[in-house]
Amino acid sequence: MPSISLENSPNVDDWVAVEKDGSVTVQTGKVDIGQRVSTALAMVAAEELDVEYDRVQIVRTQTQGSPDEGITAGSGSMEQSATAIREATATARHHMLGLAAEEFEVDASSLDVADGLITSRDTNSTTTYGDLMGGKTFNIPVDVEVKIKDPSAYKIVGTNVVTRGLEDIISGKFVYVHDMNMEGMLHARVVRPPHYHATLKAIDEARIERLKETGVEVVVDGSFIAVAHADEFQAIKAAERAKAAIEWNLEDGLPVQDLYESLTSNPKVSHLLIDGAPVDDPIPELGDPPADATATLSGRYEKPYFMHGSIGPSGAMAVLVGGKLNIWSHSQGVYTLRDAAAEALGMEADDVVIEHVPGAGGNGHNGADDASFDAAVIATKIPGTPILLKWTRDDEHAWEPYNSAMVMDLRGSLDGDGNVVEWSHETYSDTHNMRPRGGSPGVGPGKLIGAQYMDPPVPAVPSQLSFGPHNGSYRNQDPLYTFPNRRVVKHVVEGLPLRCSALRGLGASGNVFALESFMDEMAEEARVDAVKFRLRNLTDDRARLSSKQRLKNLAGPVQKNPASAVASPSRNIKTSNRTPPLRLKLK
Repeated sequence: MPSISLENSPNVDDWVAVEKDGSVTVQTGKVDIGQRVSTALAMVAAEELDVEYDRVQIVRTQTQGSPDEGITAGSGSMEQSATAIREATATARHHMLGLAAEEFEVDASSLDVADGLITSRDTNSTTTYGDLMGGKTFNIPVDVEVKIKDPSAYKIVGTNVVTRGLEDIISGKFVYVHDMNMEGMLHARVVRPPHYHATLKAIDEARIERLKETGVEVVVDGSFIAVAHADEFQAIKAAERAKAAIEWNLEDGLPVQDLYESLTSNPKVSHLLIDGAPVDDPIPELGDPPADATATLSGRYEKPYFMHGSIGPSGAMAVLVGGKLNIWSHSQGVYTLRDAAAEALGMEADDVVIEHVPGAGGNGHNGADDASFDAAVIATKIPGTPILLKWTRDDEHAWEPYNSAMVMDLRGSLDGDGNVVEWSHETYSDTHNMRPRGGSPGVGPGKLIGAQYMDPPVPAVPSQLSFGPHNGSYRNQDPLYTFPNRRVVKHVVEGLPLRCSALRGLGASGNVFALESFMDEMAEEARVDAVKFRLRNLTDDRARLSSKQRLKNLAGPVQKNPASAVASPSRNIKTSNRTPPLRLKLK
């Protein structure tokens, strides 16, 4: 199946170029955030082209030249970008062999390739990729029907190679976005309000003037306030002094109701799930247990907010020169960020160029997009001056988008033989995807925290609903188990206190913990081994194989040092102390 990435970038030249020295340059729209996709993509390209791995250079993703592959998330880099690159490089190889065959006046099937050197078995003539294409464009579309290499012939994929950039990372030479340095650069910090809903009430202009006299640049745009200085420490101190000069209108503050009560009682948008996807069908009431049920159990599970907790806070560099805004960012979606930032700043998207530079990873939507926009706002107010903006750890932990708190209510019934005859799982959660995107007016900018404080402010976007299969808050909510009488309902709850978006797994961490904990409860009630109980309700071959292996491991020797086992992150998800799991036995 052709990669969906080819829809936006259908030509070979969008993906691959051959230089005069025979080296190969490969473009990708997927960014390297520590998963080392640059290494994997280089291996795929080298394999299809029959060149050495070191001959392939993966260009860092930027919005001026790289394919638009959306957001790097969901383990899609290999499925999407690697597939496109494999087809593009296979097409390029086929094309270059055709050129060589024409030059040698032989059939292309008589040609061999070794590290970009093409040799004819018939005439012993040779040429190279660099000789044929060096500096030229292919001007052909990617052939999705092109013959790709059979895995049995792989010489690079599946072997051990040195990870791209690893030596510099280990030696400390690697340059992250936080390490960037440009002539005339200023270090910047944002002065944050006490909470989301606070706005600027008054500012002590005399204090601000004294700051400016010490070389501090002060940016005030509505309630967005920032300082910048050539010395980073002075910028940090200036932010503290500016904060003391500001009086905030605190409005009503953050909601302080019981979080888990709010999750179930606040207004919500609800959908029934069928095969893991929301539908508009009426949601059936949770009535009496089935007539053949001999035991019915119920349980409530609660998950708190999670933060990314990055070791390094987010950062970005930005500069406005000649009406063109350049941003260096560790965002996972440079094109979507570009469109949202351009709209918020009233600029044309083509006048904003974002290049990915590695920074603090997040396994989801951390503060990278917001820090990039903060830097951009400051850069537009101080044109011609590079701005290196770094969030503090306080900024990161207080202002990044969190993974939503959740409540999972489950009920299940067993018959006299211990078979599941009813299953209900309701999940209450905020959104799990608020990444900035272009498109609908106001939606992209409204997801950037800095844009919400500018003058005029861009209103925060209400929680976004998801409708794809196994997405957002309902990922893994509809289980693999083959239960009859399934009732699976997702509730997107409004009016919750904290800003939420994507963190690795989205709602799966809560849903899987809840349903698997409840499976243990059901197995105990049925007096069946927990693994055997799962196998009884599984038809998926991969899941059965995994469960059988687990059963085999349990029957093996006892682990000598169980303390060395990795603790499960699900220890942070607990059953409710207020409403403990209830067992209702029916006679």
